[in-house]
Amino acid sequence: GQLWRALTAAQMARLQQPLERILEAVYSMRDRTHCYILLDSLESVRRGGRVDRLMPTIDRVMRSLNLKALINVVNGELKLVGVARSYQKGLERLKLEMARIAPLERLAVIHTRRAEVARRMADELAAQLGFPREQVLVRETGAVLAVHAGAGVTAVFGMSKA
Repeated sequence: GQLWRALTAAQMARLQQPLERILEAVYSMRDRTHCYILLDSLESVRRGGRVDRLMPTIDRVMRSLNLKALINVVNGELKLVGVARSYQKGLERLKLEMARIAPLERLAVIHTRRAEVARRMADELAAQLGFPREQVLVRETGAVLAVHAGAGVTAVFGMSKA
């Protein structure tokens, strides 16, 4: 989401657009961008210290029931969206969340060590949403998400059309 905003701001600045118009565009993009993350495990989140004291208990329950957490980022904070009984069901839930905010202007699938899963997700989302596959960004995540979320993460970012 931040990449899309930075590129848009740079392009608008290069075209000598007024600062007010650039800020308006960036804020609009921020408000229309949604991120949903499927975690394979809560271990890295727990070790990262970004959650409260209940995390060890929640982590044990989720591991014992083989549940996968679905989270999103709202105003810079992680929020639990729900849980899935398997990784595959979690992927299906990610697709439902993107369908809920469609039609989309931009779409990305980000992953840690799940390149094939991410490519398949991009193919399926493009087909389901009628979004051009060549415009779906598929990338391995950066260091921050990799460290805090661990291996096996699949995330989808979608920007609703204005």
